Amino acid sequence: MGLRGPNVDPERVAQIVVDASLIGDEAAAKRHNVSTKTVGRYRDLAQSDEVVSKLVAAKWEAADKDWSVGLSSAIKAQIEFLNRAATSASHTDPEVIREVTGALKTLADVALTSRMLDARIANRTGQAREADGPADGSTGEEQDEPATIQ
Repeated sequence: MGLRGPNVDPERVAQIVVDASLIGDEAAAKRHNVSTKTVGRYRDLAQSDEVVSKLVAAKWEAADKDWSVGLSSAIKAQIEFLNRAATSASHTDPEVIREVTGALKTLADVALTSRMLDARIANRTGQAREADGPADGSTGEEQDEPATIQ
């Protein structure tokens, strides 16, 4: 199956395929004003048409970079907010303490998950992700004893 019709743009097809993978077929169909059947046809086309397949790969790479940059910015903003909130909030109110502790645990989980993903990526590609540096805000320099995951 190839691209049909004069108005079928390979760039648009690729974007619809990527969007469908990220947000689901129905949402992508609605966003691009096509049917879910068309989304399915475009997904099949991305596997059989070399031009569309390359465009999909490029759009995935761009989406991945955008996501990691956005995540890094969001984490930094959350850390700054948590610092301000923890400094200005009551240090004796049990509810405040519980909420700040919960937020800190969430940030620690995100940092750990990021490190695990970096390790997996490094194992697959032979290099660490360098897009936004270490998720924990460190300089990335080696520590005396590396952390281990049990």
